[in-house]
Amino acid sequence: MFFSLDLDRSNISQANTDNFLQDLGMNTDDFNLGNTLFRLCFLIAELPSQLVSKKVGPDVWIPCQMVLWSIISLSQYWLTGRGSFLATRCLLGFAQGGFIPDVVLYLSYYYTTSELPIRLAWFWVSNYVASIVGAFLATGLLRLRGVRGVAGWRYLFLIEGGLTLIVGLLSFLMMPPGPTQTKAWYRPNGWFTEREETIMVNSTTQTNLLSIPSTVLGGITLLLASYFSEIVNSRVAATVILQFWALPLLVALYTFNEQKTSNWAYYAVVTLITGFPYVHPVQVAWASTNSSSVQTRTISASIYNMFVQAGAMVGANVYRDDDKPLYKRGNRALIAITVMNIFLYLFTFIFYRTINRRRGEKWSRMTKEEQQVYLDTTTDQGNQRANFIFAY
Repeated sequence: MFFSLDLDRSNISQANTDNFLQDLGMNTDDFNLGNTLFRLCFLIAELPSQLVSKKVGPDVWIPCQMVLWSIISLSQYWLTGRGSFLATRCLLGFAQGGFIPDVVLYLSYYYTTSELPIRLAWFWVSNYVASIVGAFLATGLLRLRGVRGVAGWRYLFLIEGGLTLIVGLLSFLMMPPGPTQTKAWYRPNGWFTEREETIMVNSTTQTNLLSIPSTVLGGITLLLASYFSEIVNSRVAATVILQFWALPLLVALYTFNEQKTSNWAYYAVVTLITGFPYVHPVQVAWASTNSSSVQTRTISASIYNMFVQAGAMVGANVYRDDDKPLYKRGNRALIAITVMNIFLYLFTFIFYRTINRRRGEKWSRMTKEEQQVYLDTTTDQGNQRANFIFAY
């Protein structure tokens, strides 16, 4: 369906390669105005389309949209000039506006929050596929120029619009209201058994509801960790909490087995793990504080974010398909990383404390006059200054 959307809204560019403007007595400004009006109408229609979709259901409204815009698209076969061109661009924008959020809403009926992103990724991949296939189609269809004295771009609009019309009509039959309402007069058995429908609804509902406690806990512990960092004036103390929070829970998770561990015990431990004190804000502030100068802060912020993203890439591959369902290997890796982090924070504490002590001793050996001369004449900047104290 998204393929059809892109096919019908982008074929105007392909038509323009076949003397489209000359045939209609237009120029580039007229063409640009038409595309501008299309985008404007597309945006204006977004909210009204969503309201209609909510009222009648996306299973009804999405096919209606497709049929409407396909008729408008194929009607461009009969364009006569600037006025009809601008009118069809506006109508096409109004008909296609809101289609994408409508489809996203419809897909959310079938997939959980963790399953939806990859489906949407494939959904948007069709955008690129439409560009590739559309180019091949246009190459063939535009060669019809002169057949029965008709321009090739007219055949392009007519045939591609007709293809979308077929997809739109089939969508009325292929889009049930939801996963538990797949039966129809032409599909008496539906797609799923009653038991499968019950499992599907309960699984989706439970997955979303059971994720709420860990999210709430994570928000609370984030604030507590940040306030604790300010109260004790220690960044290491606030950030190492995460490691001591996670370590016993990961060990417990590693010892679980399918036969002896109840589902609720497993859920409780996983909730506590995923509700960990998120110390990212503390570490960002820590890096900024110890950078001091604007130039150093800019670089350190970039490097910090690079390592965060690199860590996320590694983290995305900890739990592998060949390690399920208990992911013993993945949990061992997390335990090892947590222990390593504890020693890393301990080393950081000792490192900064040692540097501060040495700088303090050197600074205290200077007289007041020497200190003032240094402050007035030094070219050292940021954390390179002799009197700079690192936070830890």
